[in-house]
Amino acid sequence: YARLALKIVAALRWAVACVKADFVLKVDVDTWVAPFAIVAWLRAHASAQRAWYGGDLSVAGQSVPRDGKWAVPHGVLQNRTLPAYAKGGGYVLSRVAAIKALAMLEAGASPIIDSLEDVTIGMAVAAAGLDANVISAFREFSWGSHEFECCYGDVIVYHKPGVDMRVCDACSSYAEPRLEPLKALERLQGLSQTRRLLTSSPASPSPSPSLSPSPASPSSSPKVPAPGTPPSPSDAPSGHPTAHP
Repeated sequence: YARLALKIVAALRWAVACVKADFVLKVDVDTWVAPFAIVAWLRAHASAQRAWYGGDLSVAGQSVPRDGKWAVPHGVLQNRTLPAYAKGGGYVLSRVAAIKALAMLEAGASPIIDSLEDVTIGMAVAAAGLDANVISAFREFSWGSHEFECCYGDVIVYHKPGVDMRVCDACSSYAEPRLEPLKALERLQGLSQTRRLLTSSPASPSPSPSLSPSPASPSSSPKVPAPGTPPSPSDAPSGHPTAHP
């Protein structure tokens, strides 16, 4: 987290300079995403031709942290409360908004807060005179309040789904129509049962070849004819003619 804000700012610079995309989606590594649903939502609610920024704004107005992992020095941010900003688990900027926010940061009109990249971007957007928009379909997973809610069609980004994202993996996020919660639960249980069967019955390793020769059985021992006795046809090696005196 020491240089996270600089990392995201550099990524935004690259996105607007090299990718030429209409929108930029930033998500954390532990965020579950339904990309086709995001595209459909943006087409219906946002415009690529104007500056637009949005995400989960539920943390707006909280006190500025002064100690701990996300501590902000007074010299960097003197505000007592955090502005309206989208949580870092997932937020979207149009290309126009990203360019305007970068201009504010590069001009020093908005601070870069090393440990709070989401606040950094939110403040830069505000400094550019842009509003933050709520995307209700961007959520942070909670077993207590949202169990299997990611299986509904209106959720397109989930931060911290937990349990190795197995609940979200059980959803057919690209299928139409998407799975209802009970169907997703049945699928999850089936996947879990299959996983248990695979992990509880590992394939037996093949036996290693023995390095020491095994003793030959009496029946397989070659017959040695008595001295002076001509060999019989059955004693001759396969594929070779039998010698007769």
